[in-house]
Amino acid sequence: MATAELGFKKPLSKEEKLAKKKERLAAIGEDLLSIAGDQPFRFPATFTFVVRAFSVLDGIGKGLDPCFDITEIAKPYALELLKFREAGVEVAVKDLRNRWDRQSRAFYNLFRQADRVEKLAETIQRLEQR
Repeated sequence: MATAELGFKKPLSKEEKLAKKKERLAAIGEDLLSIAGDQPFRFPATFTFVVRAFSVLDGIGKGLDPCFDITEIAKPYALELLKFREAGVEVAVKDLRNRWDRQSRAFYNLFRQADRVEKLAETIQRLEQR
């Protein structure tokens, strides 16, 4: 009673949290449906394939374990994608730098590899002579 007097909300149970989550999702669905009624839009084919794949994975997971929640698994990856979009230029520059380093190492090893093979052959010959 003291928390209600101070204006604090009582903590929700798991069932109440789940019900709230379902209400929010239903409200979002209704909003999207009303928008789609006014202005129809189409999803790209790749998007529908990805959604279908996730729904299949979610169904398999729920079949094996009723407590399975694909959103908890996908959350870190989604956050990483959001960070990737936020960083933009920094990520592109870092990726370009990494690619350039790999390319330069590959180019350097292209000419150096013949020397390594020759040195390896010489070492093997010396070992065989002993």
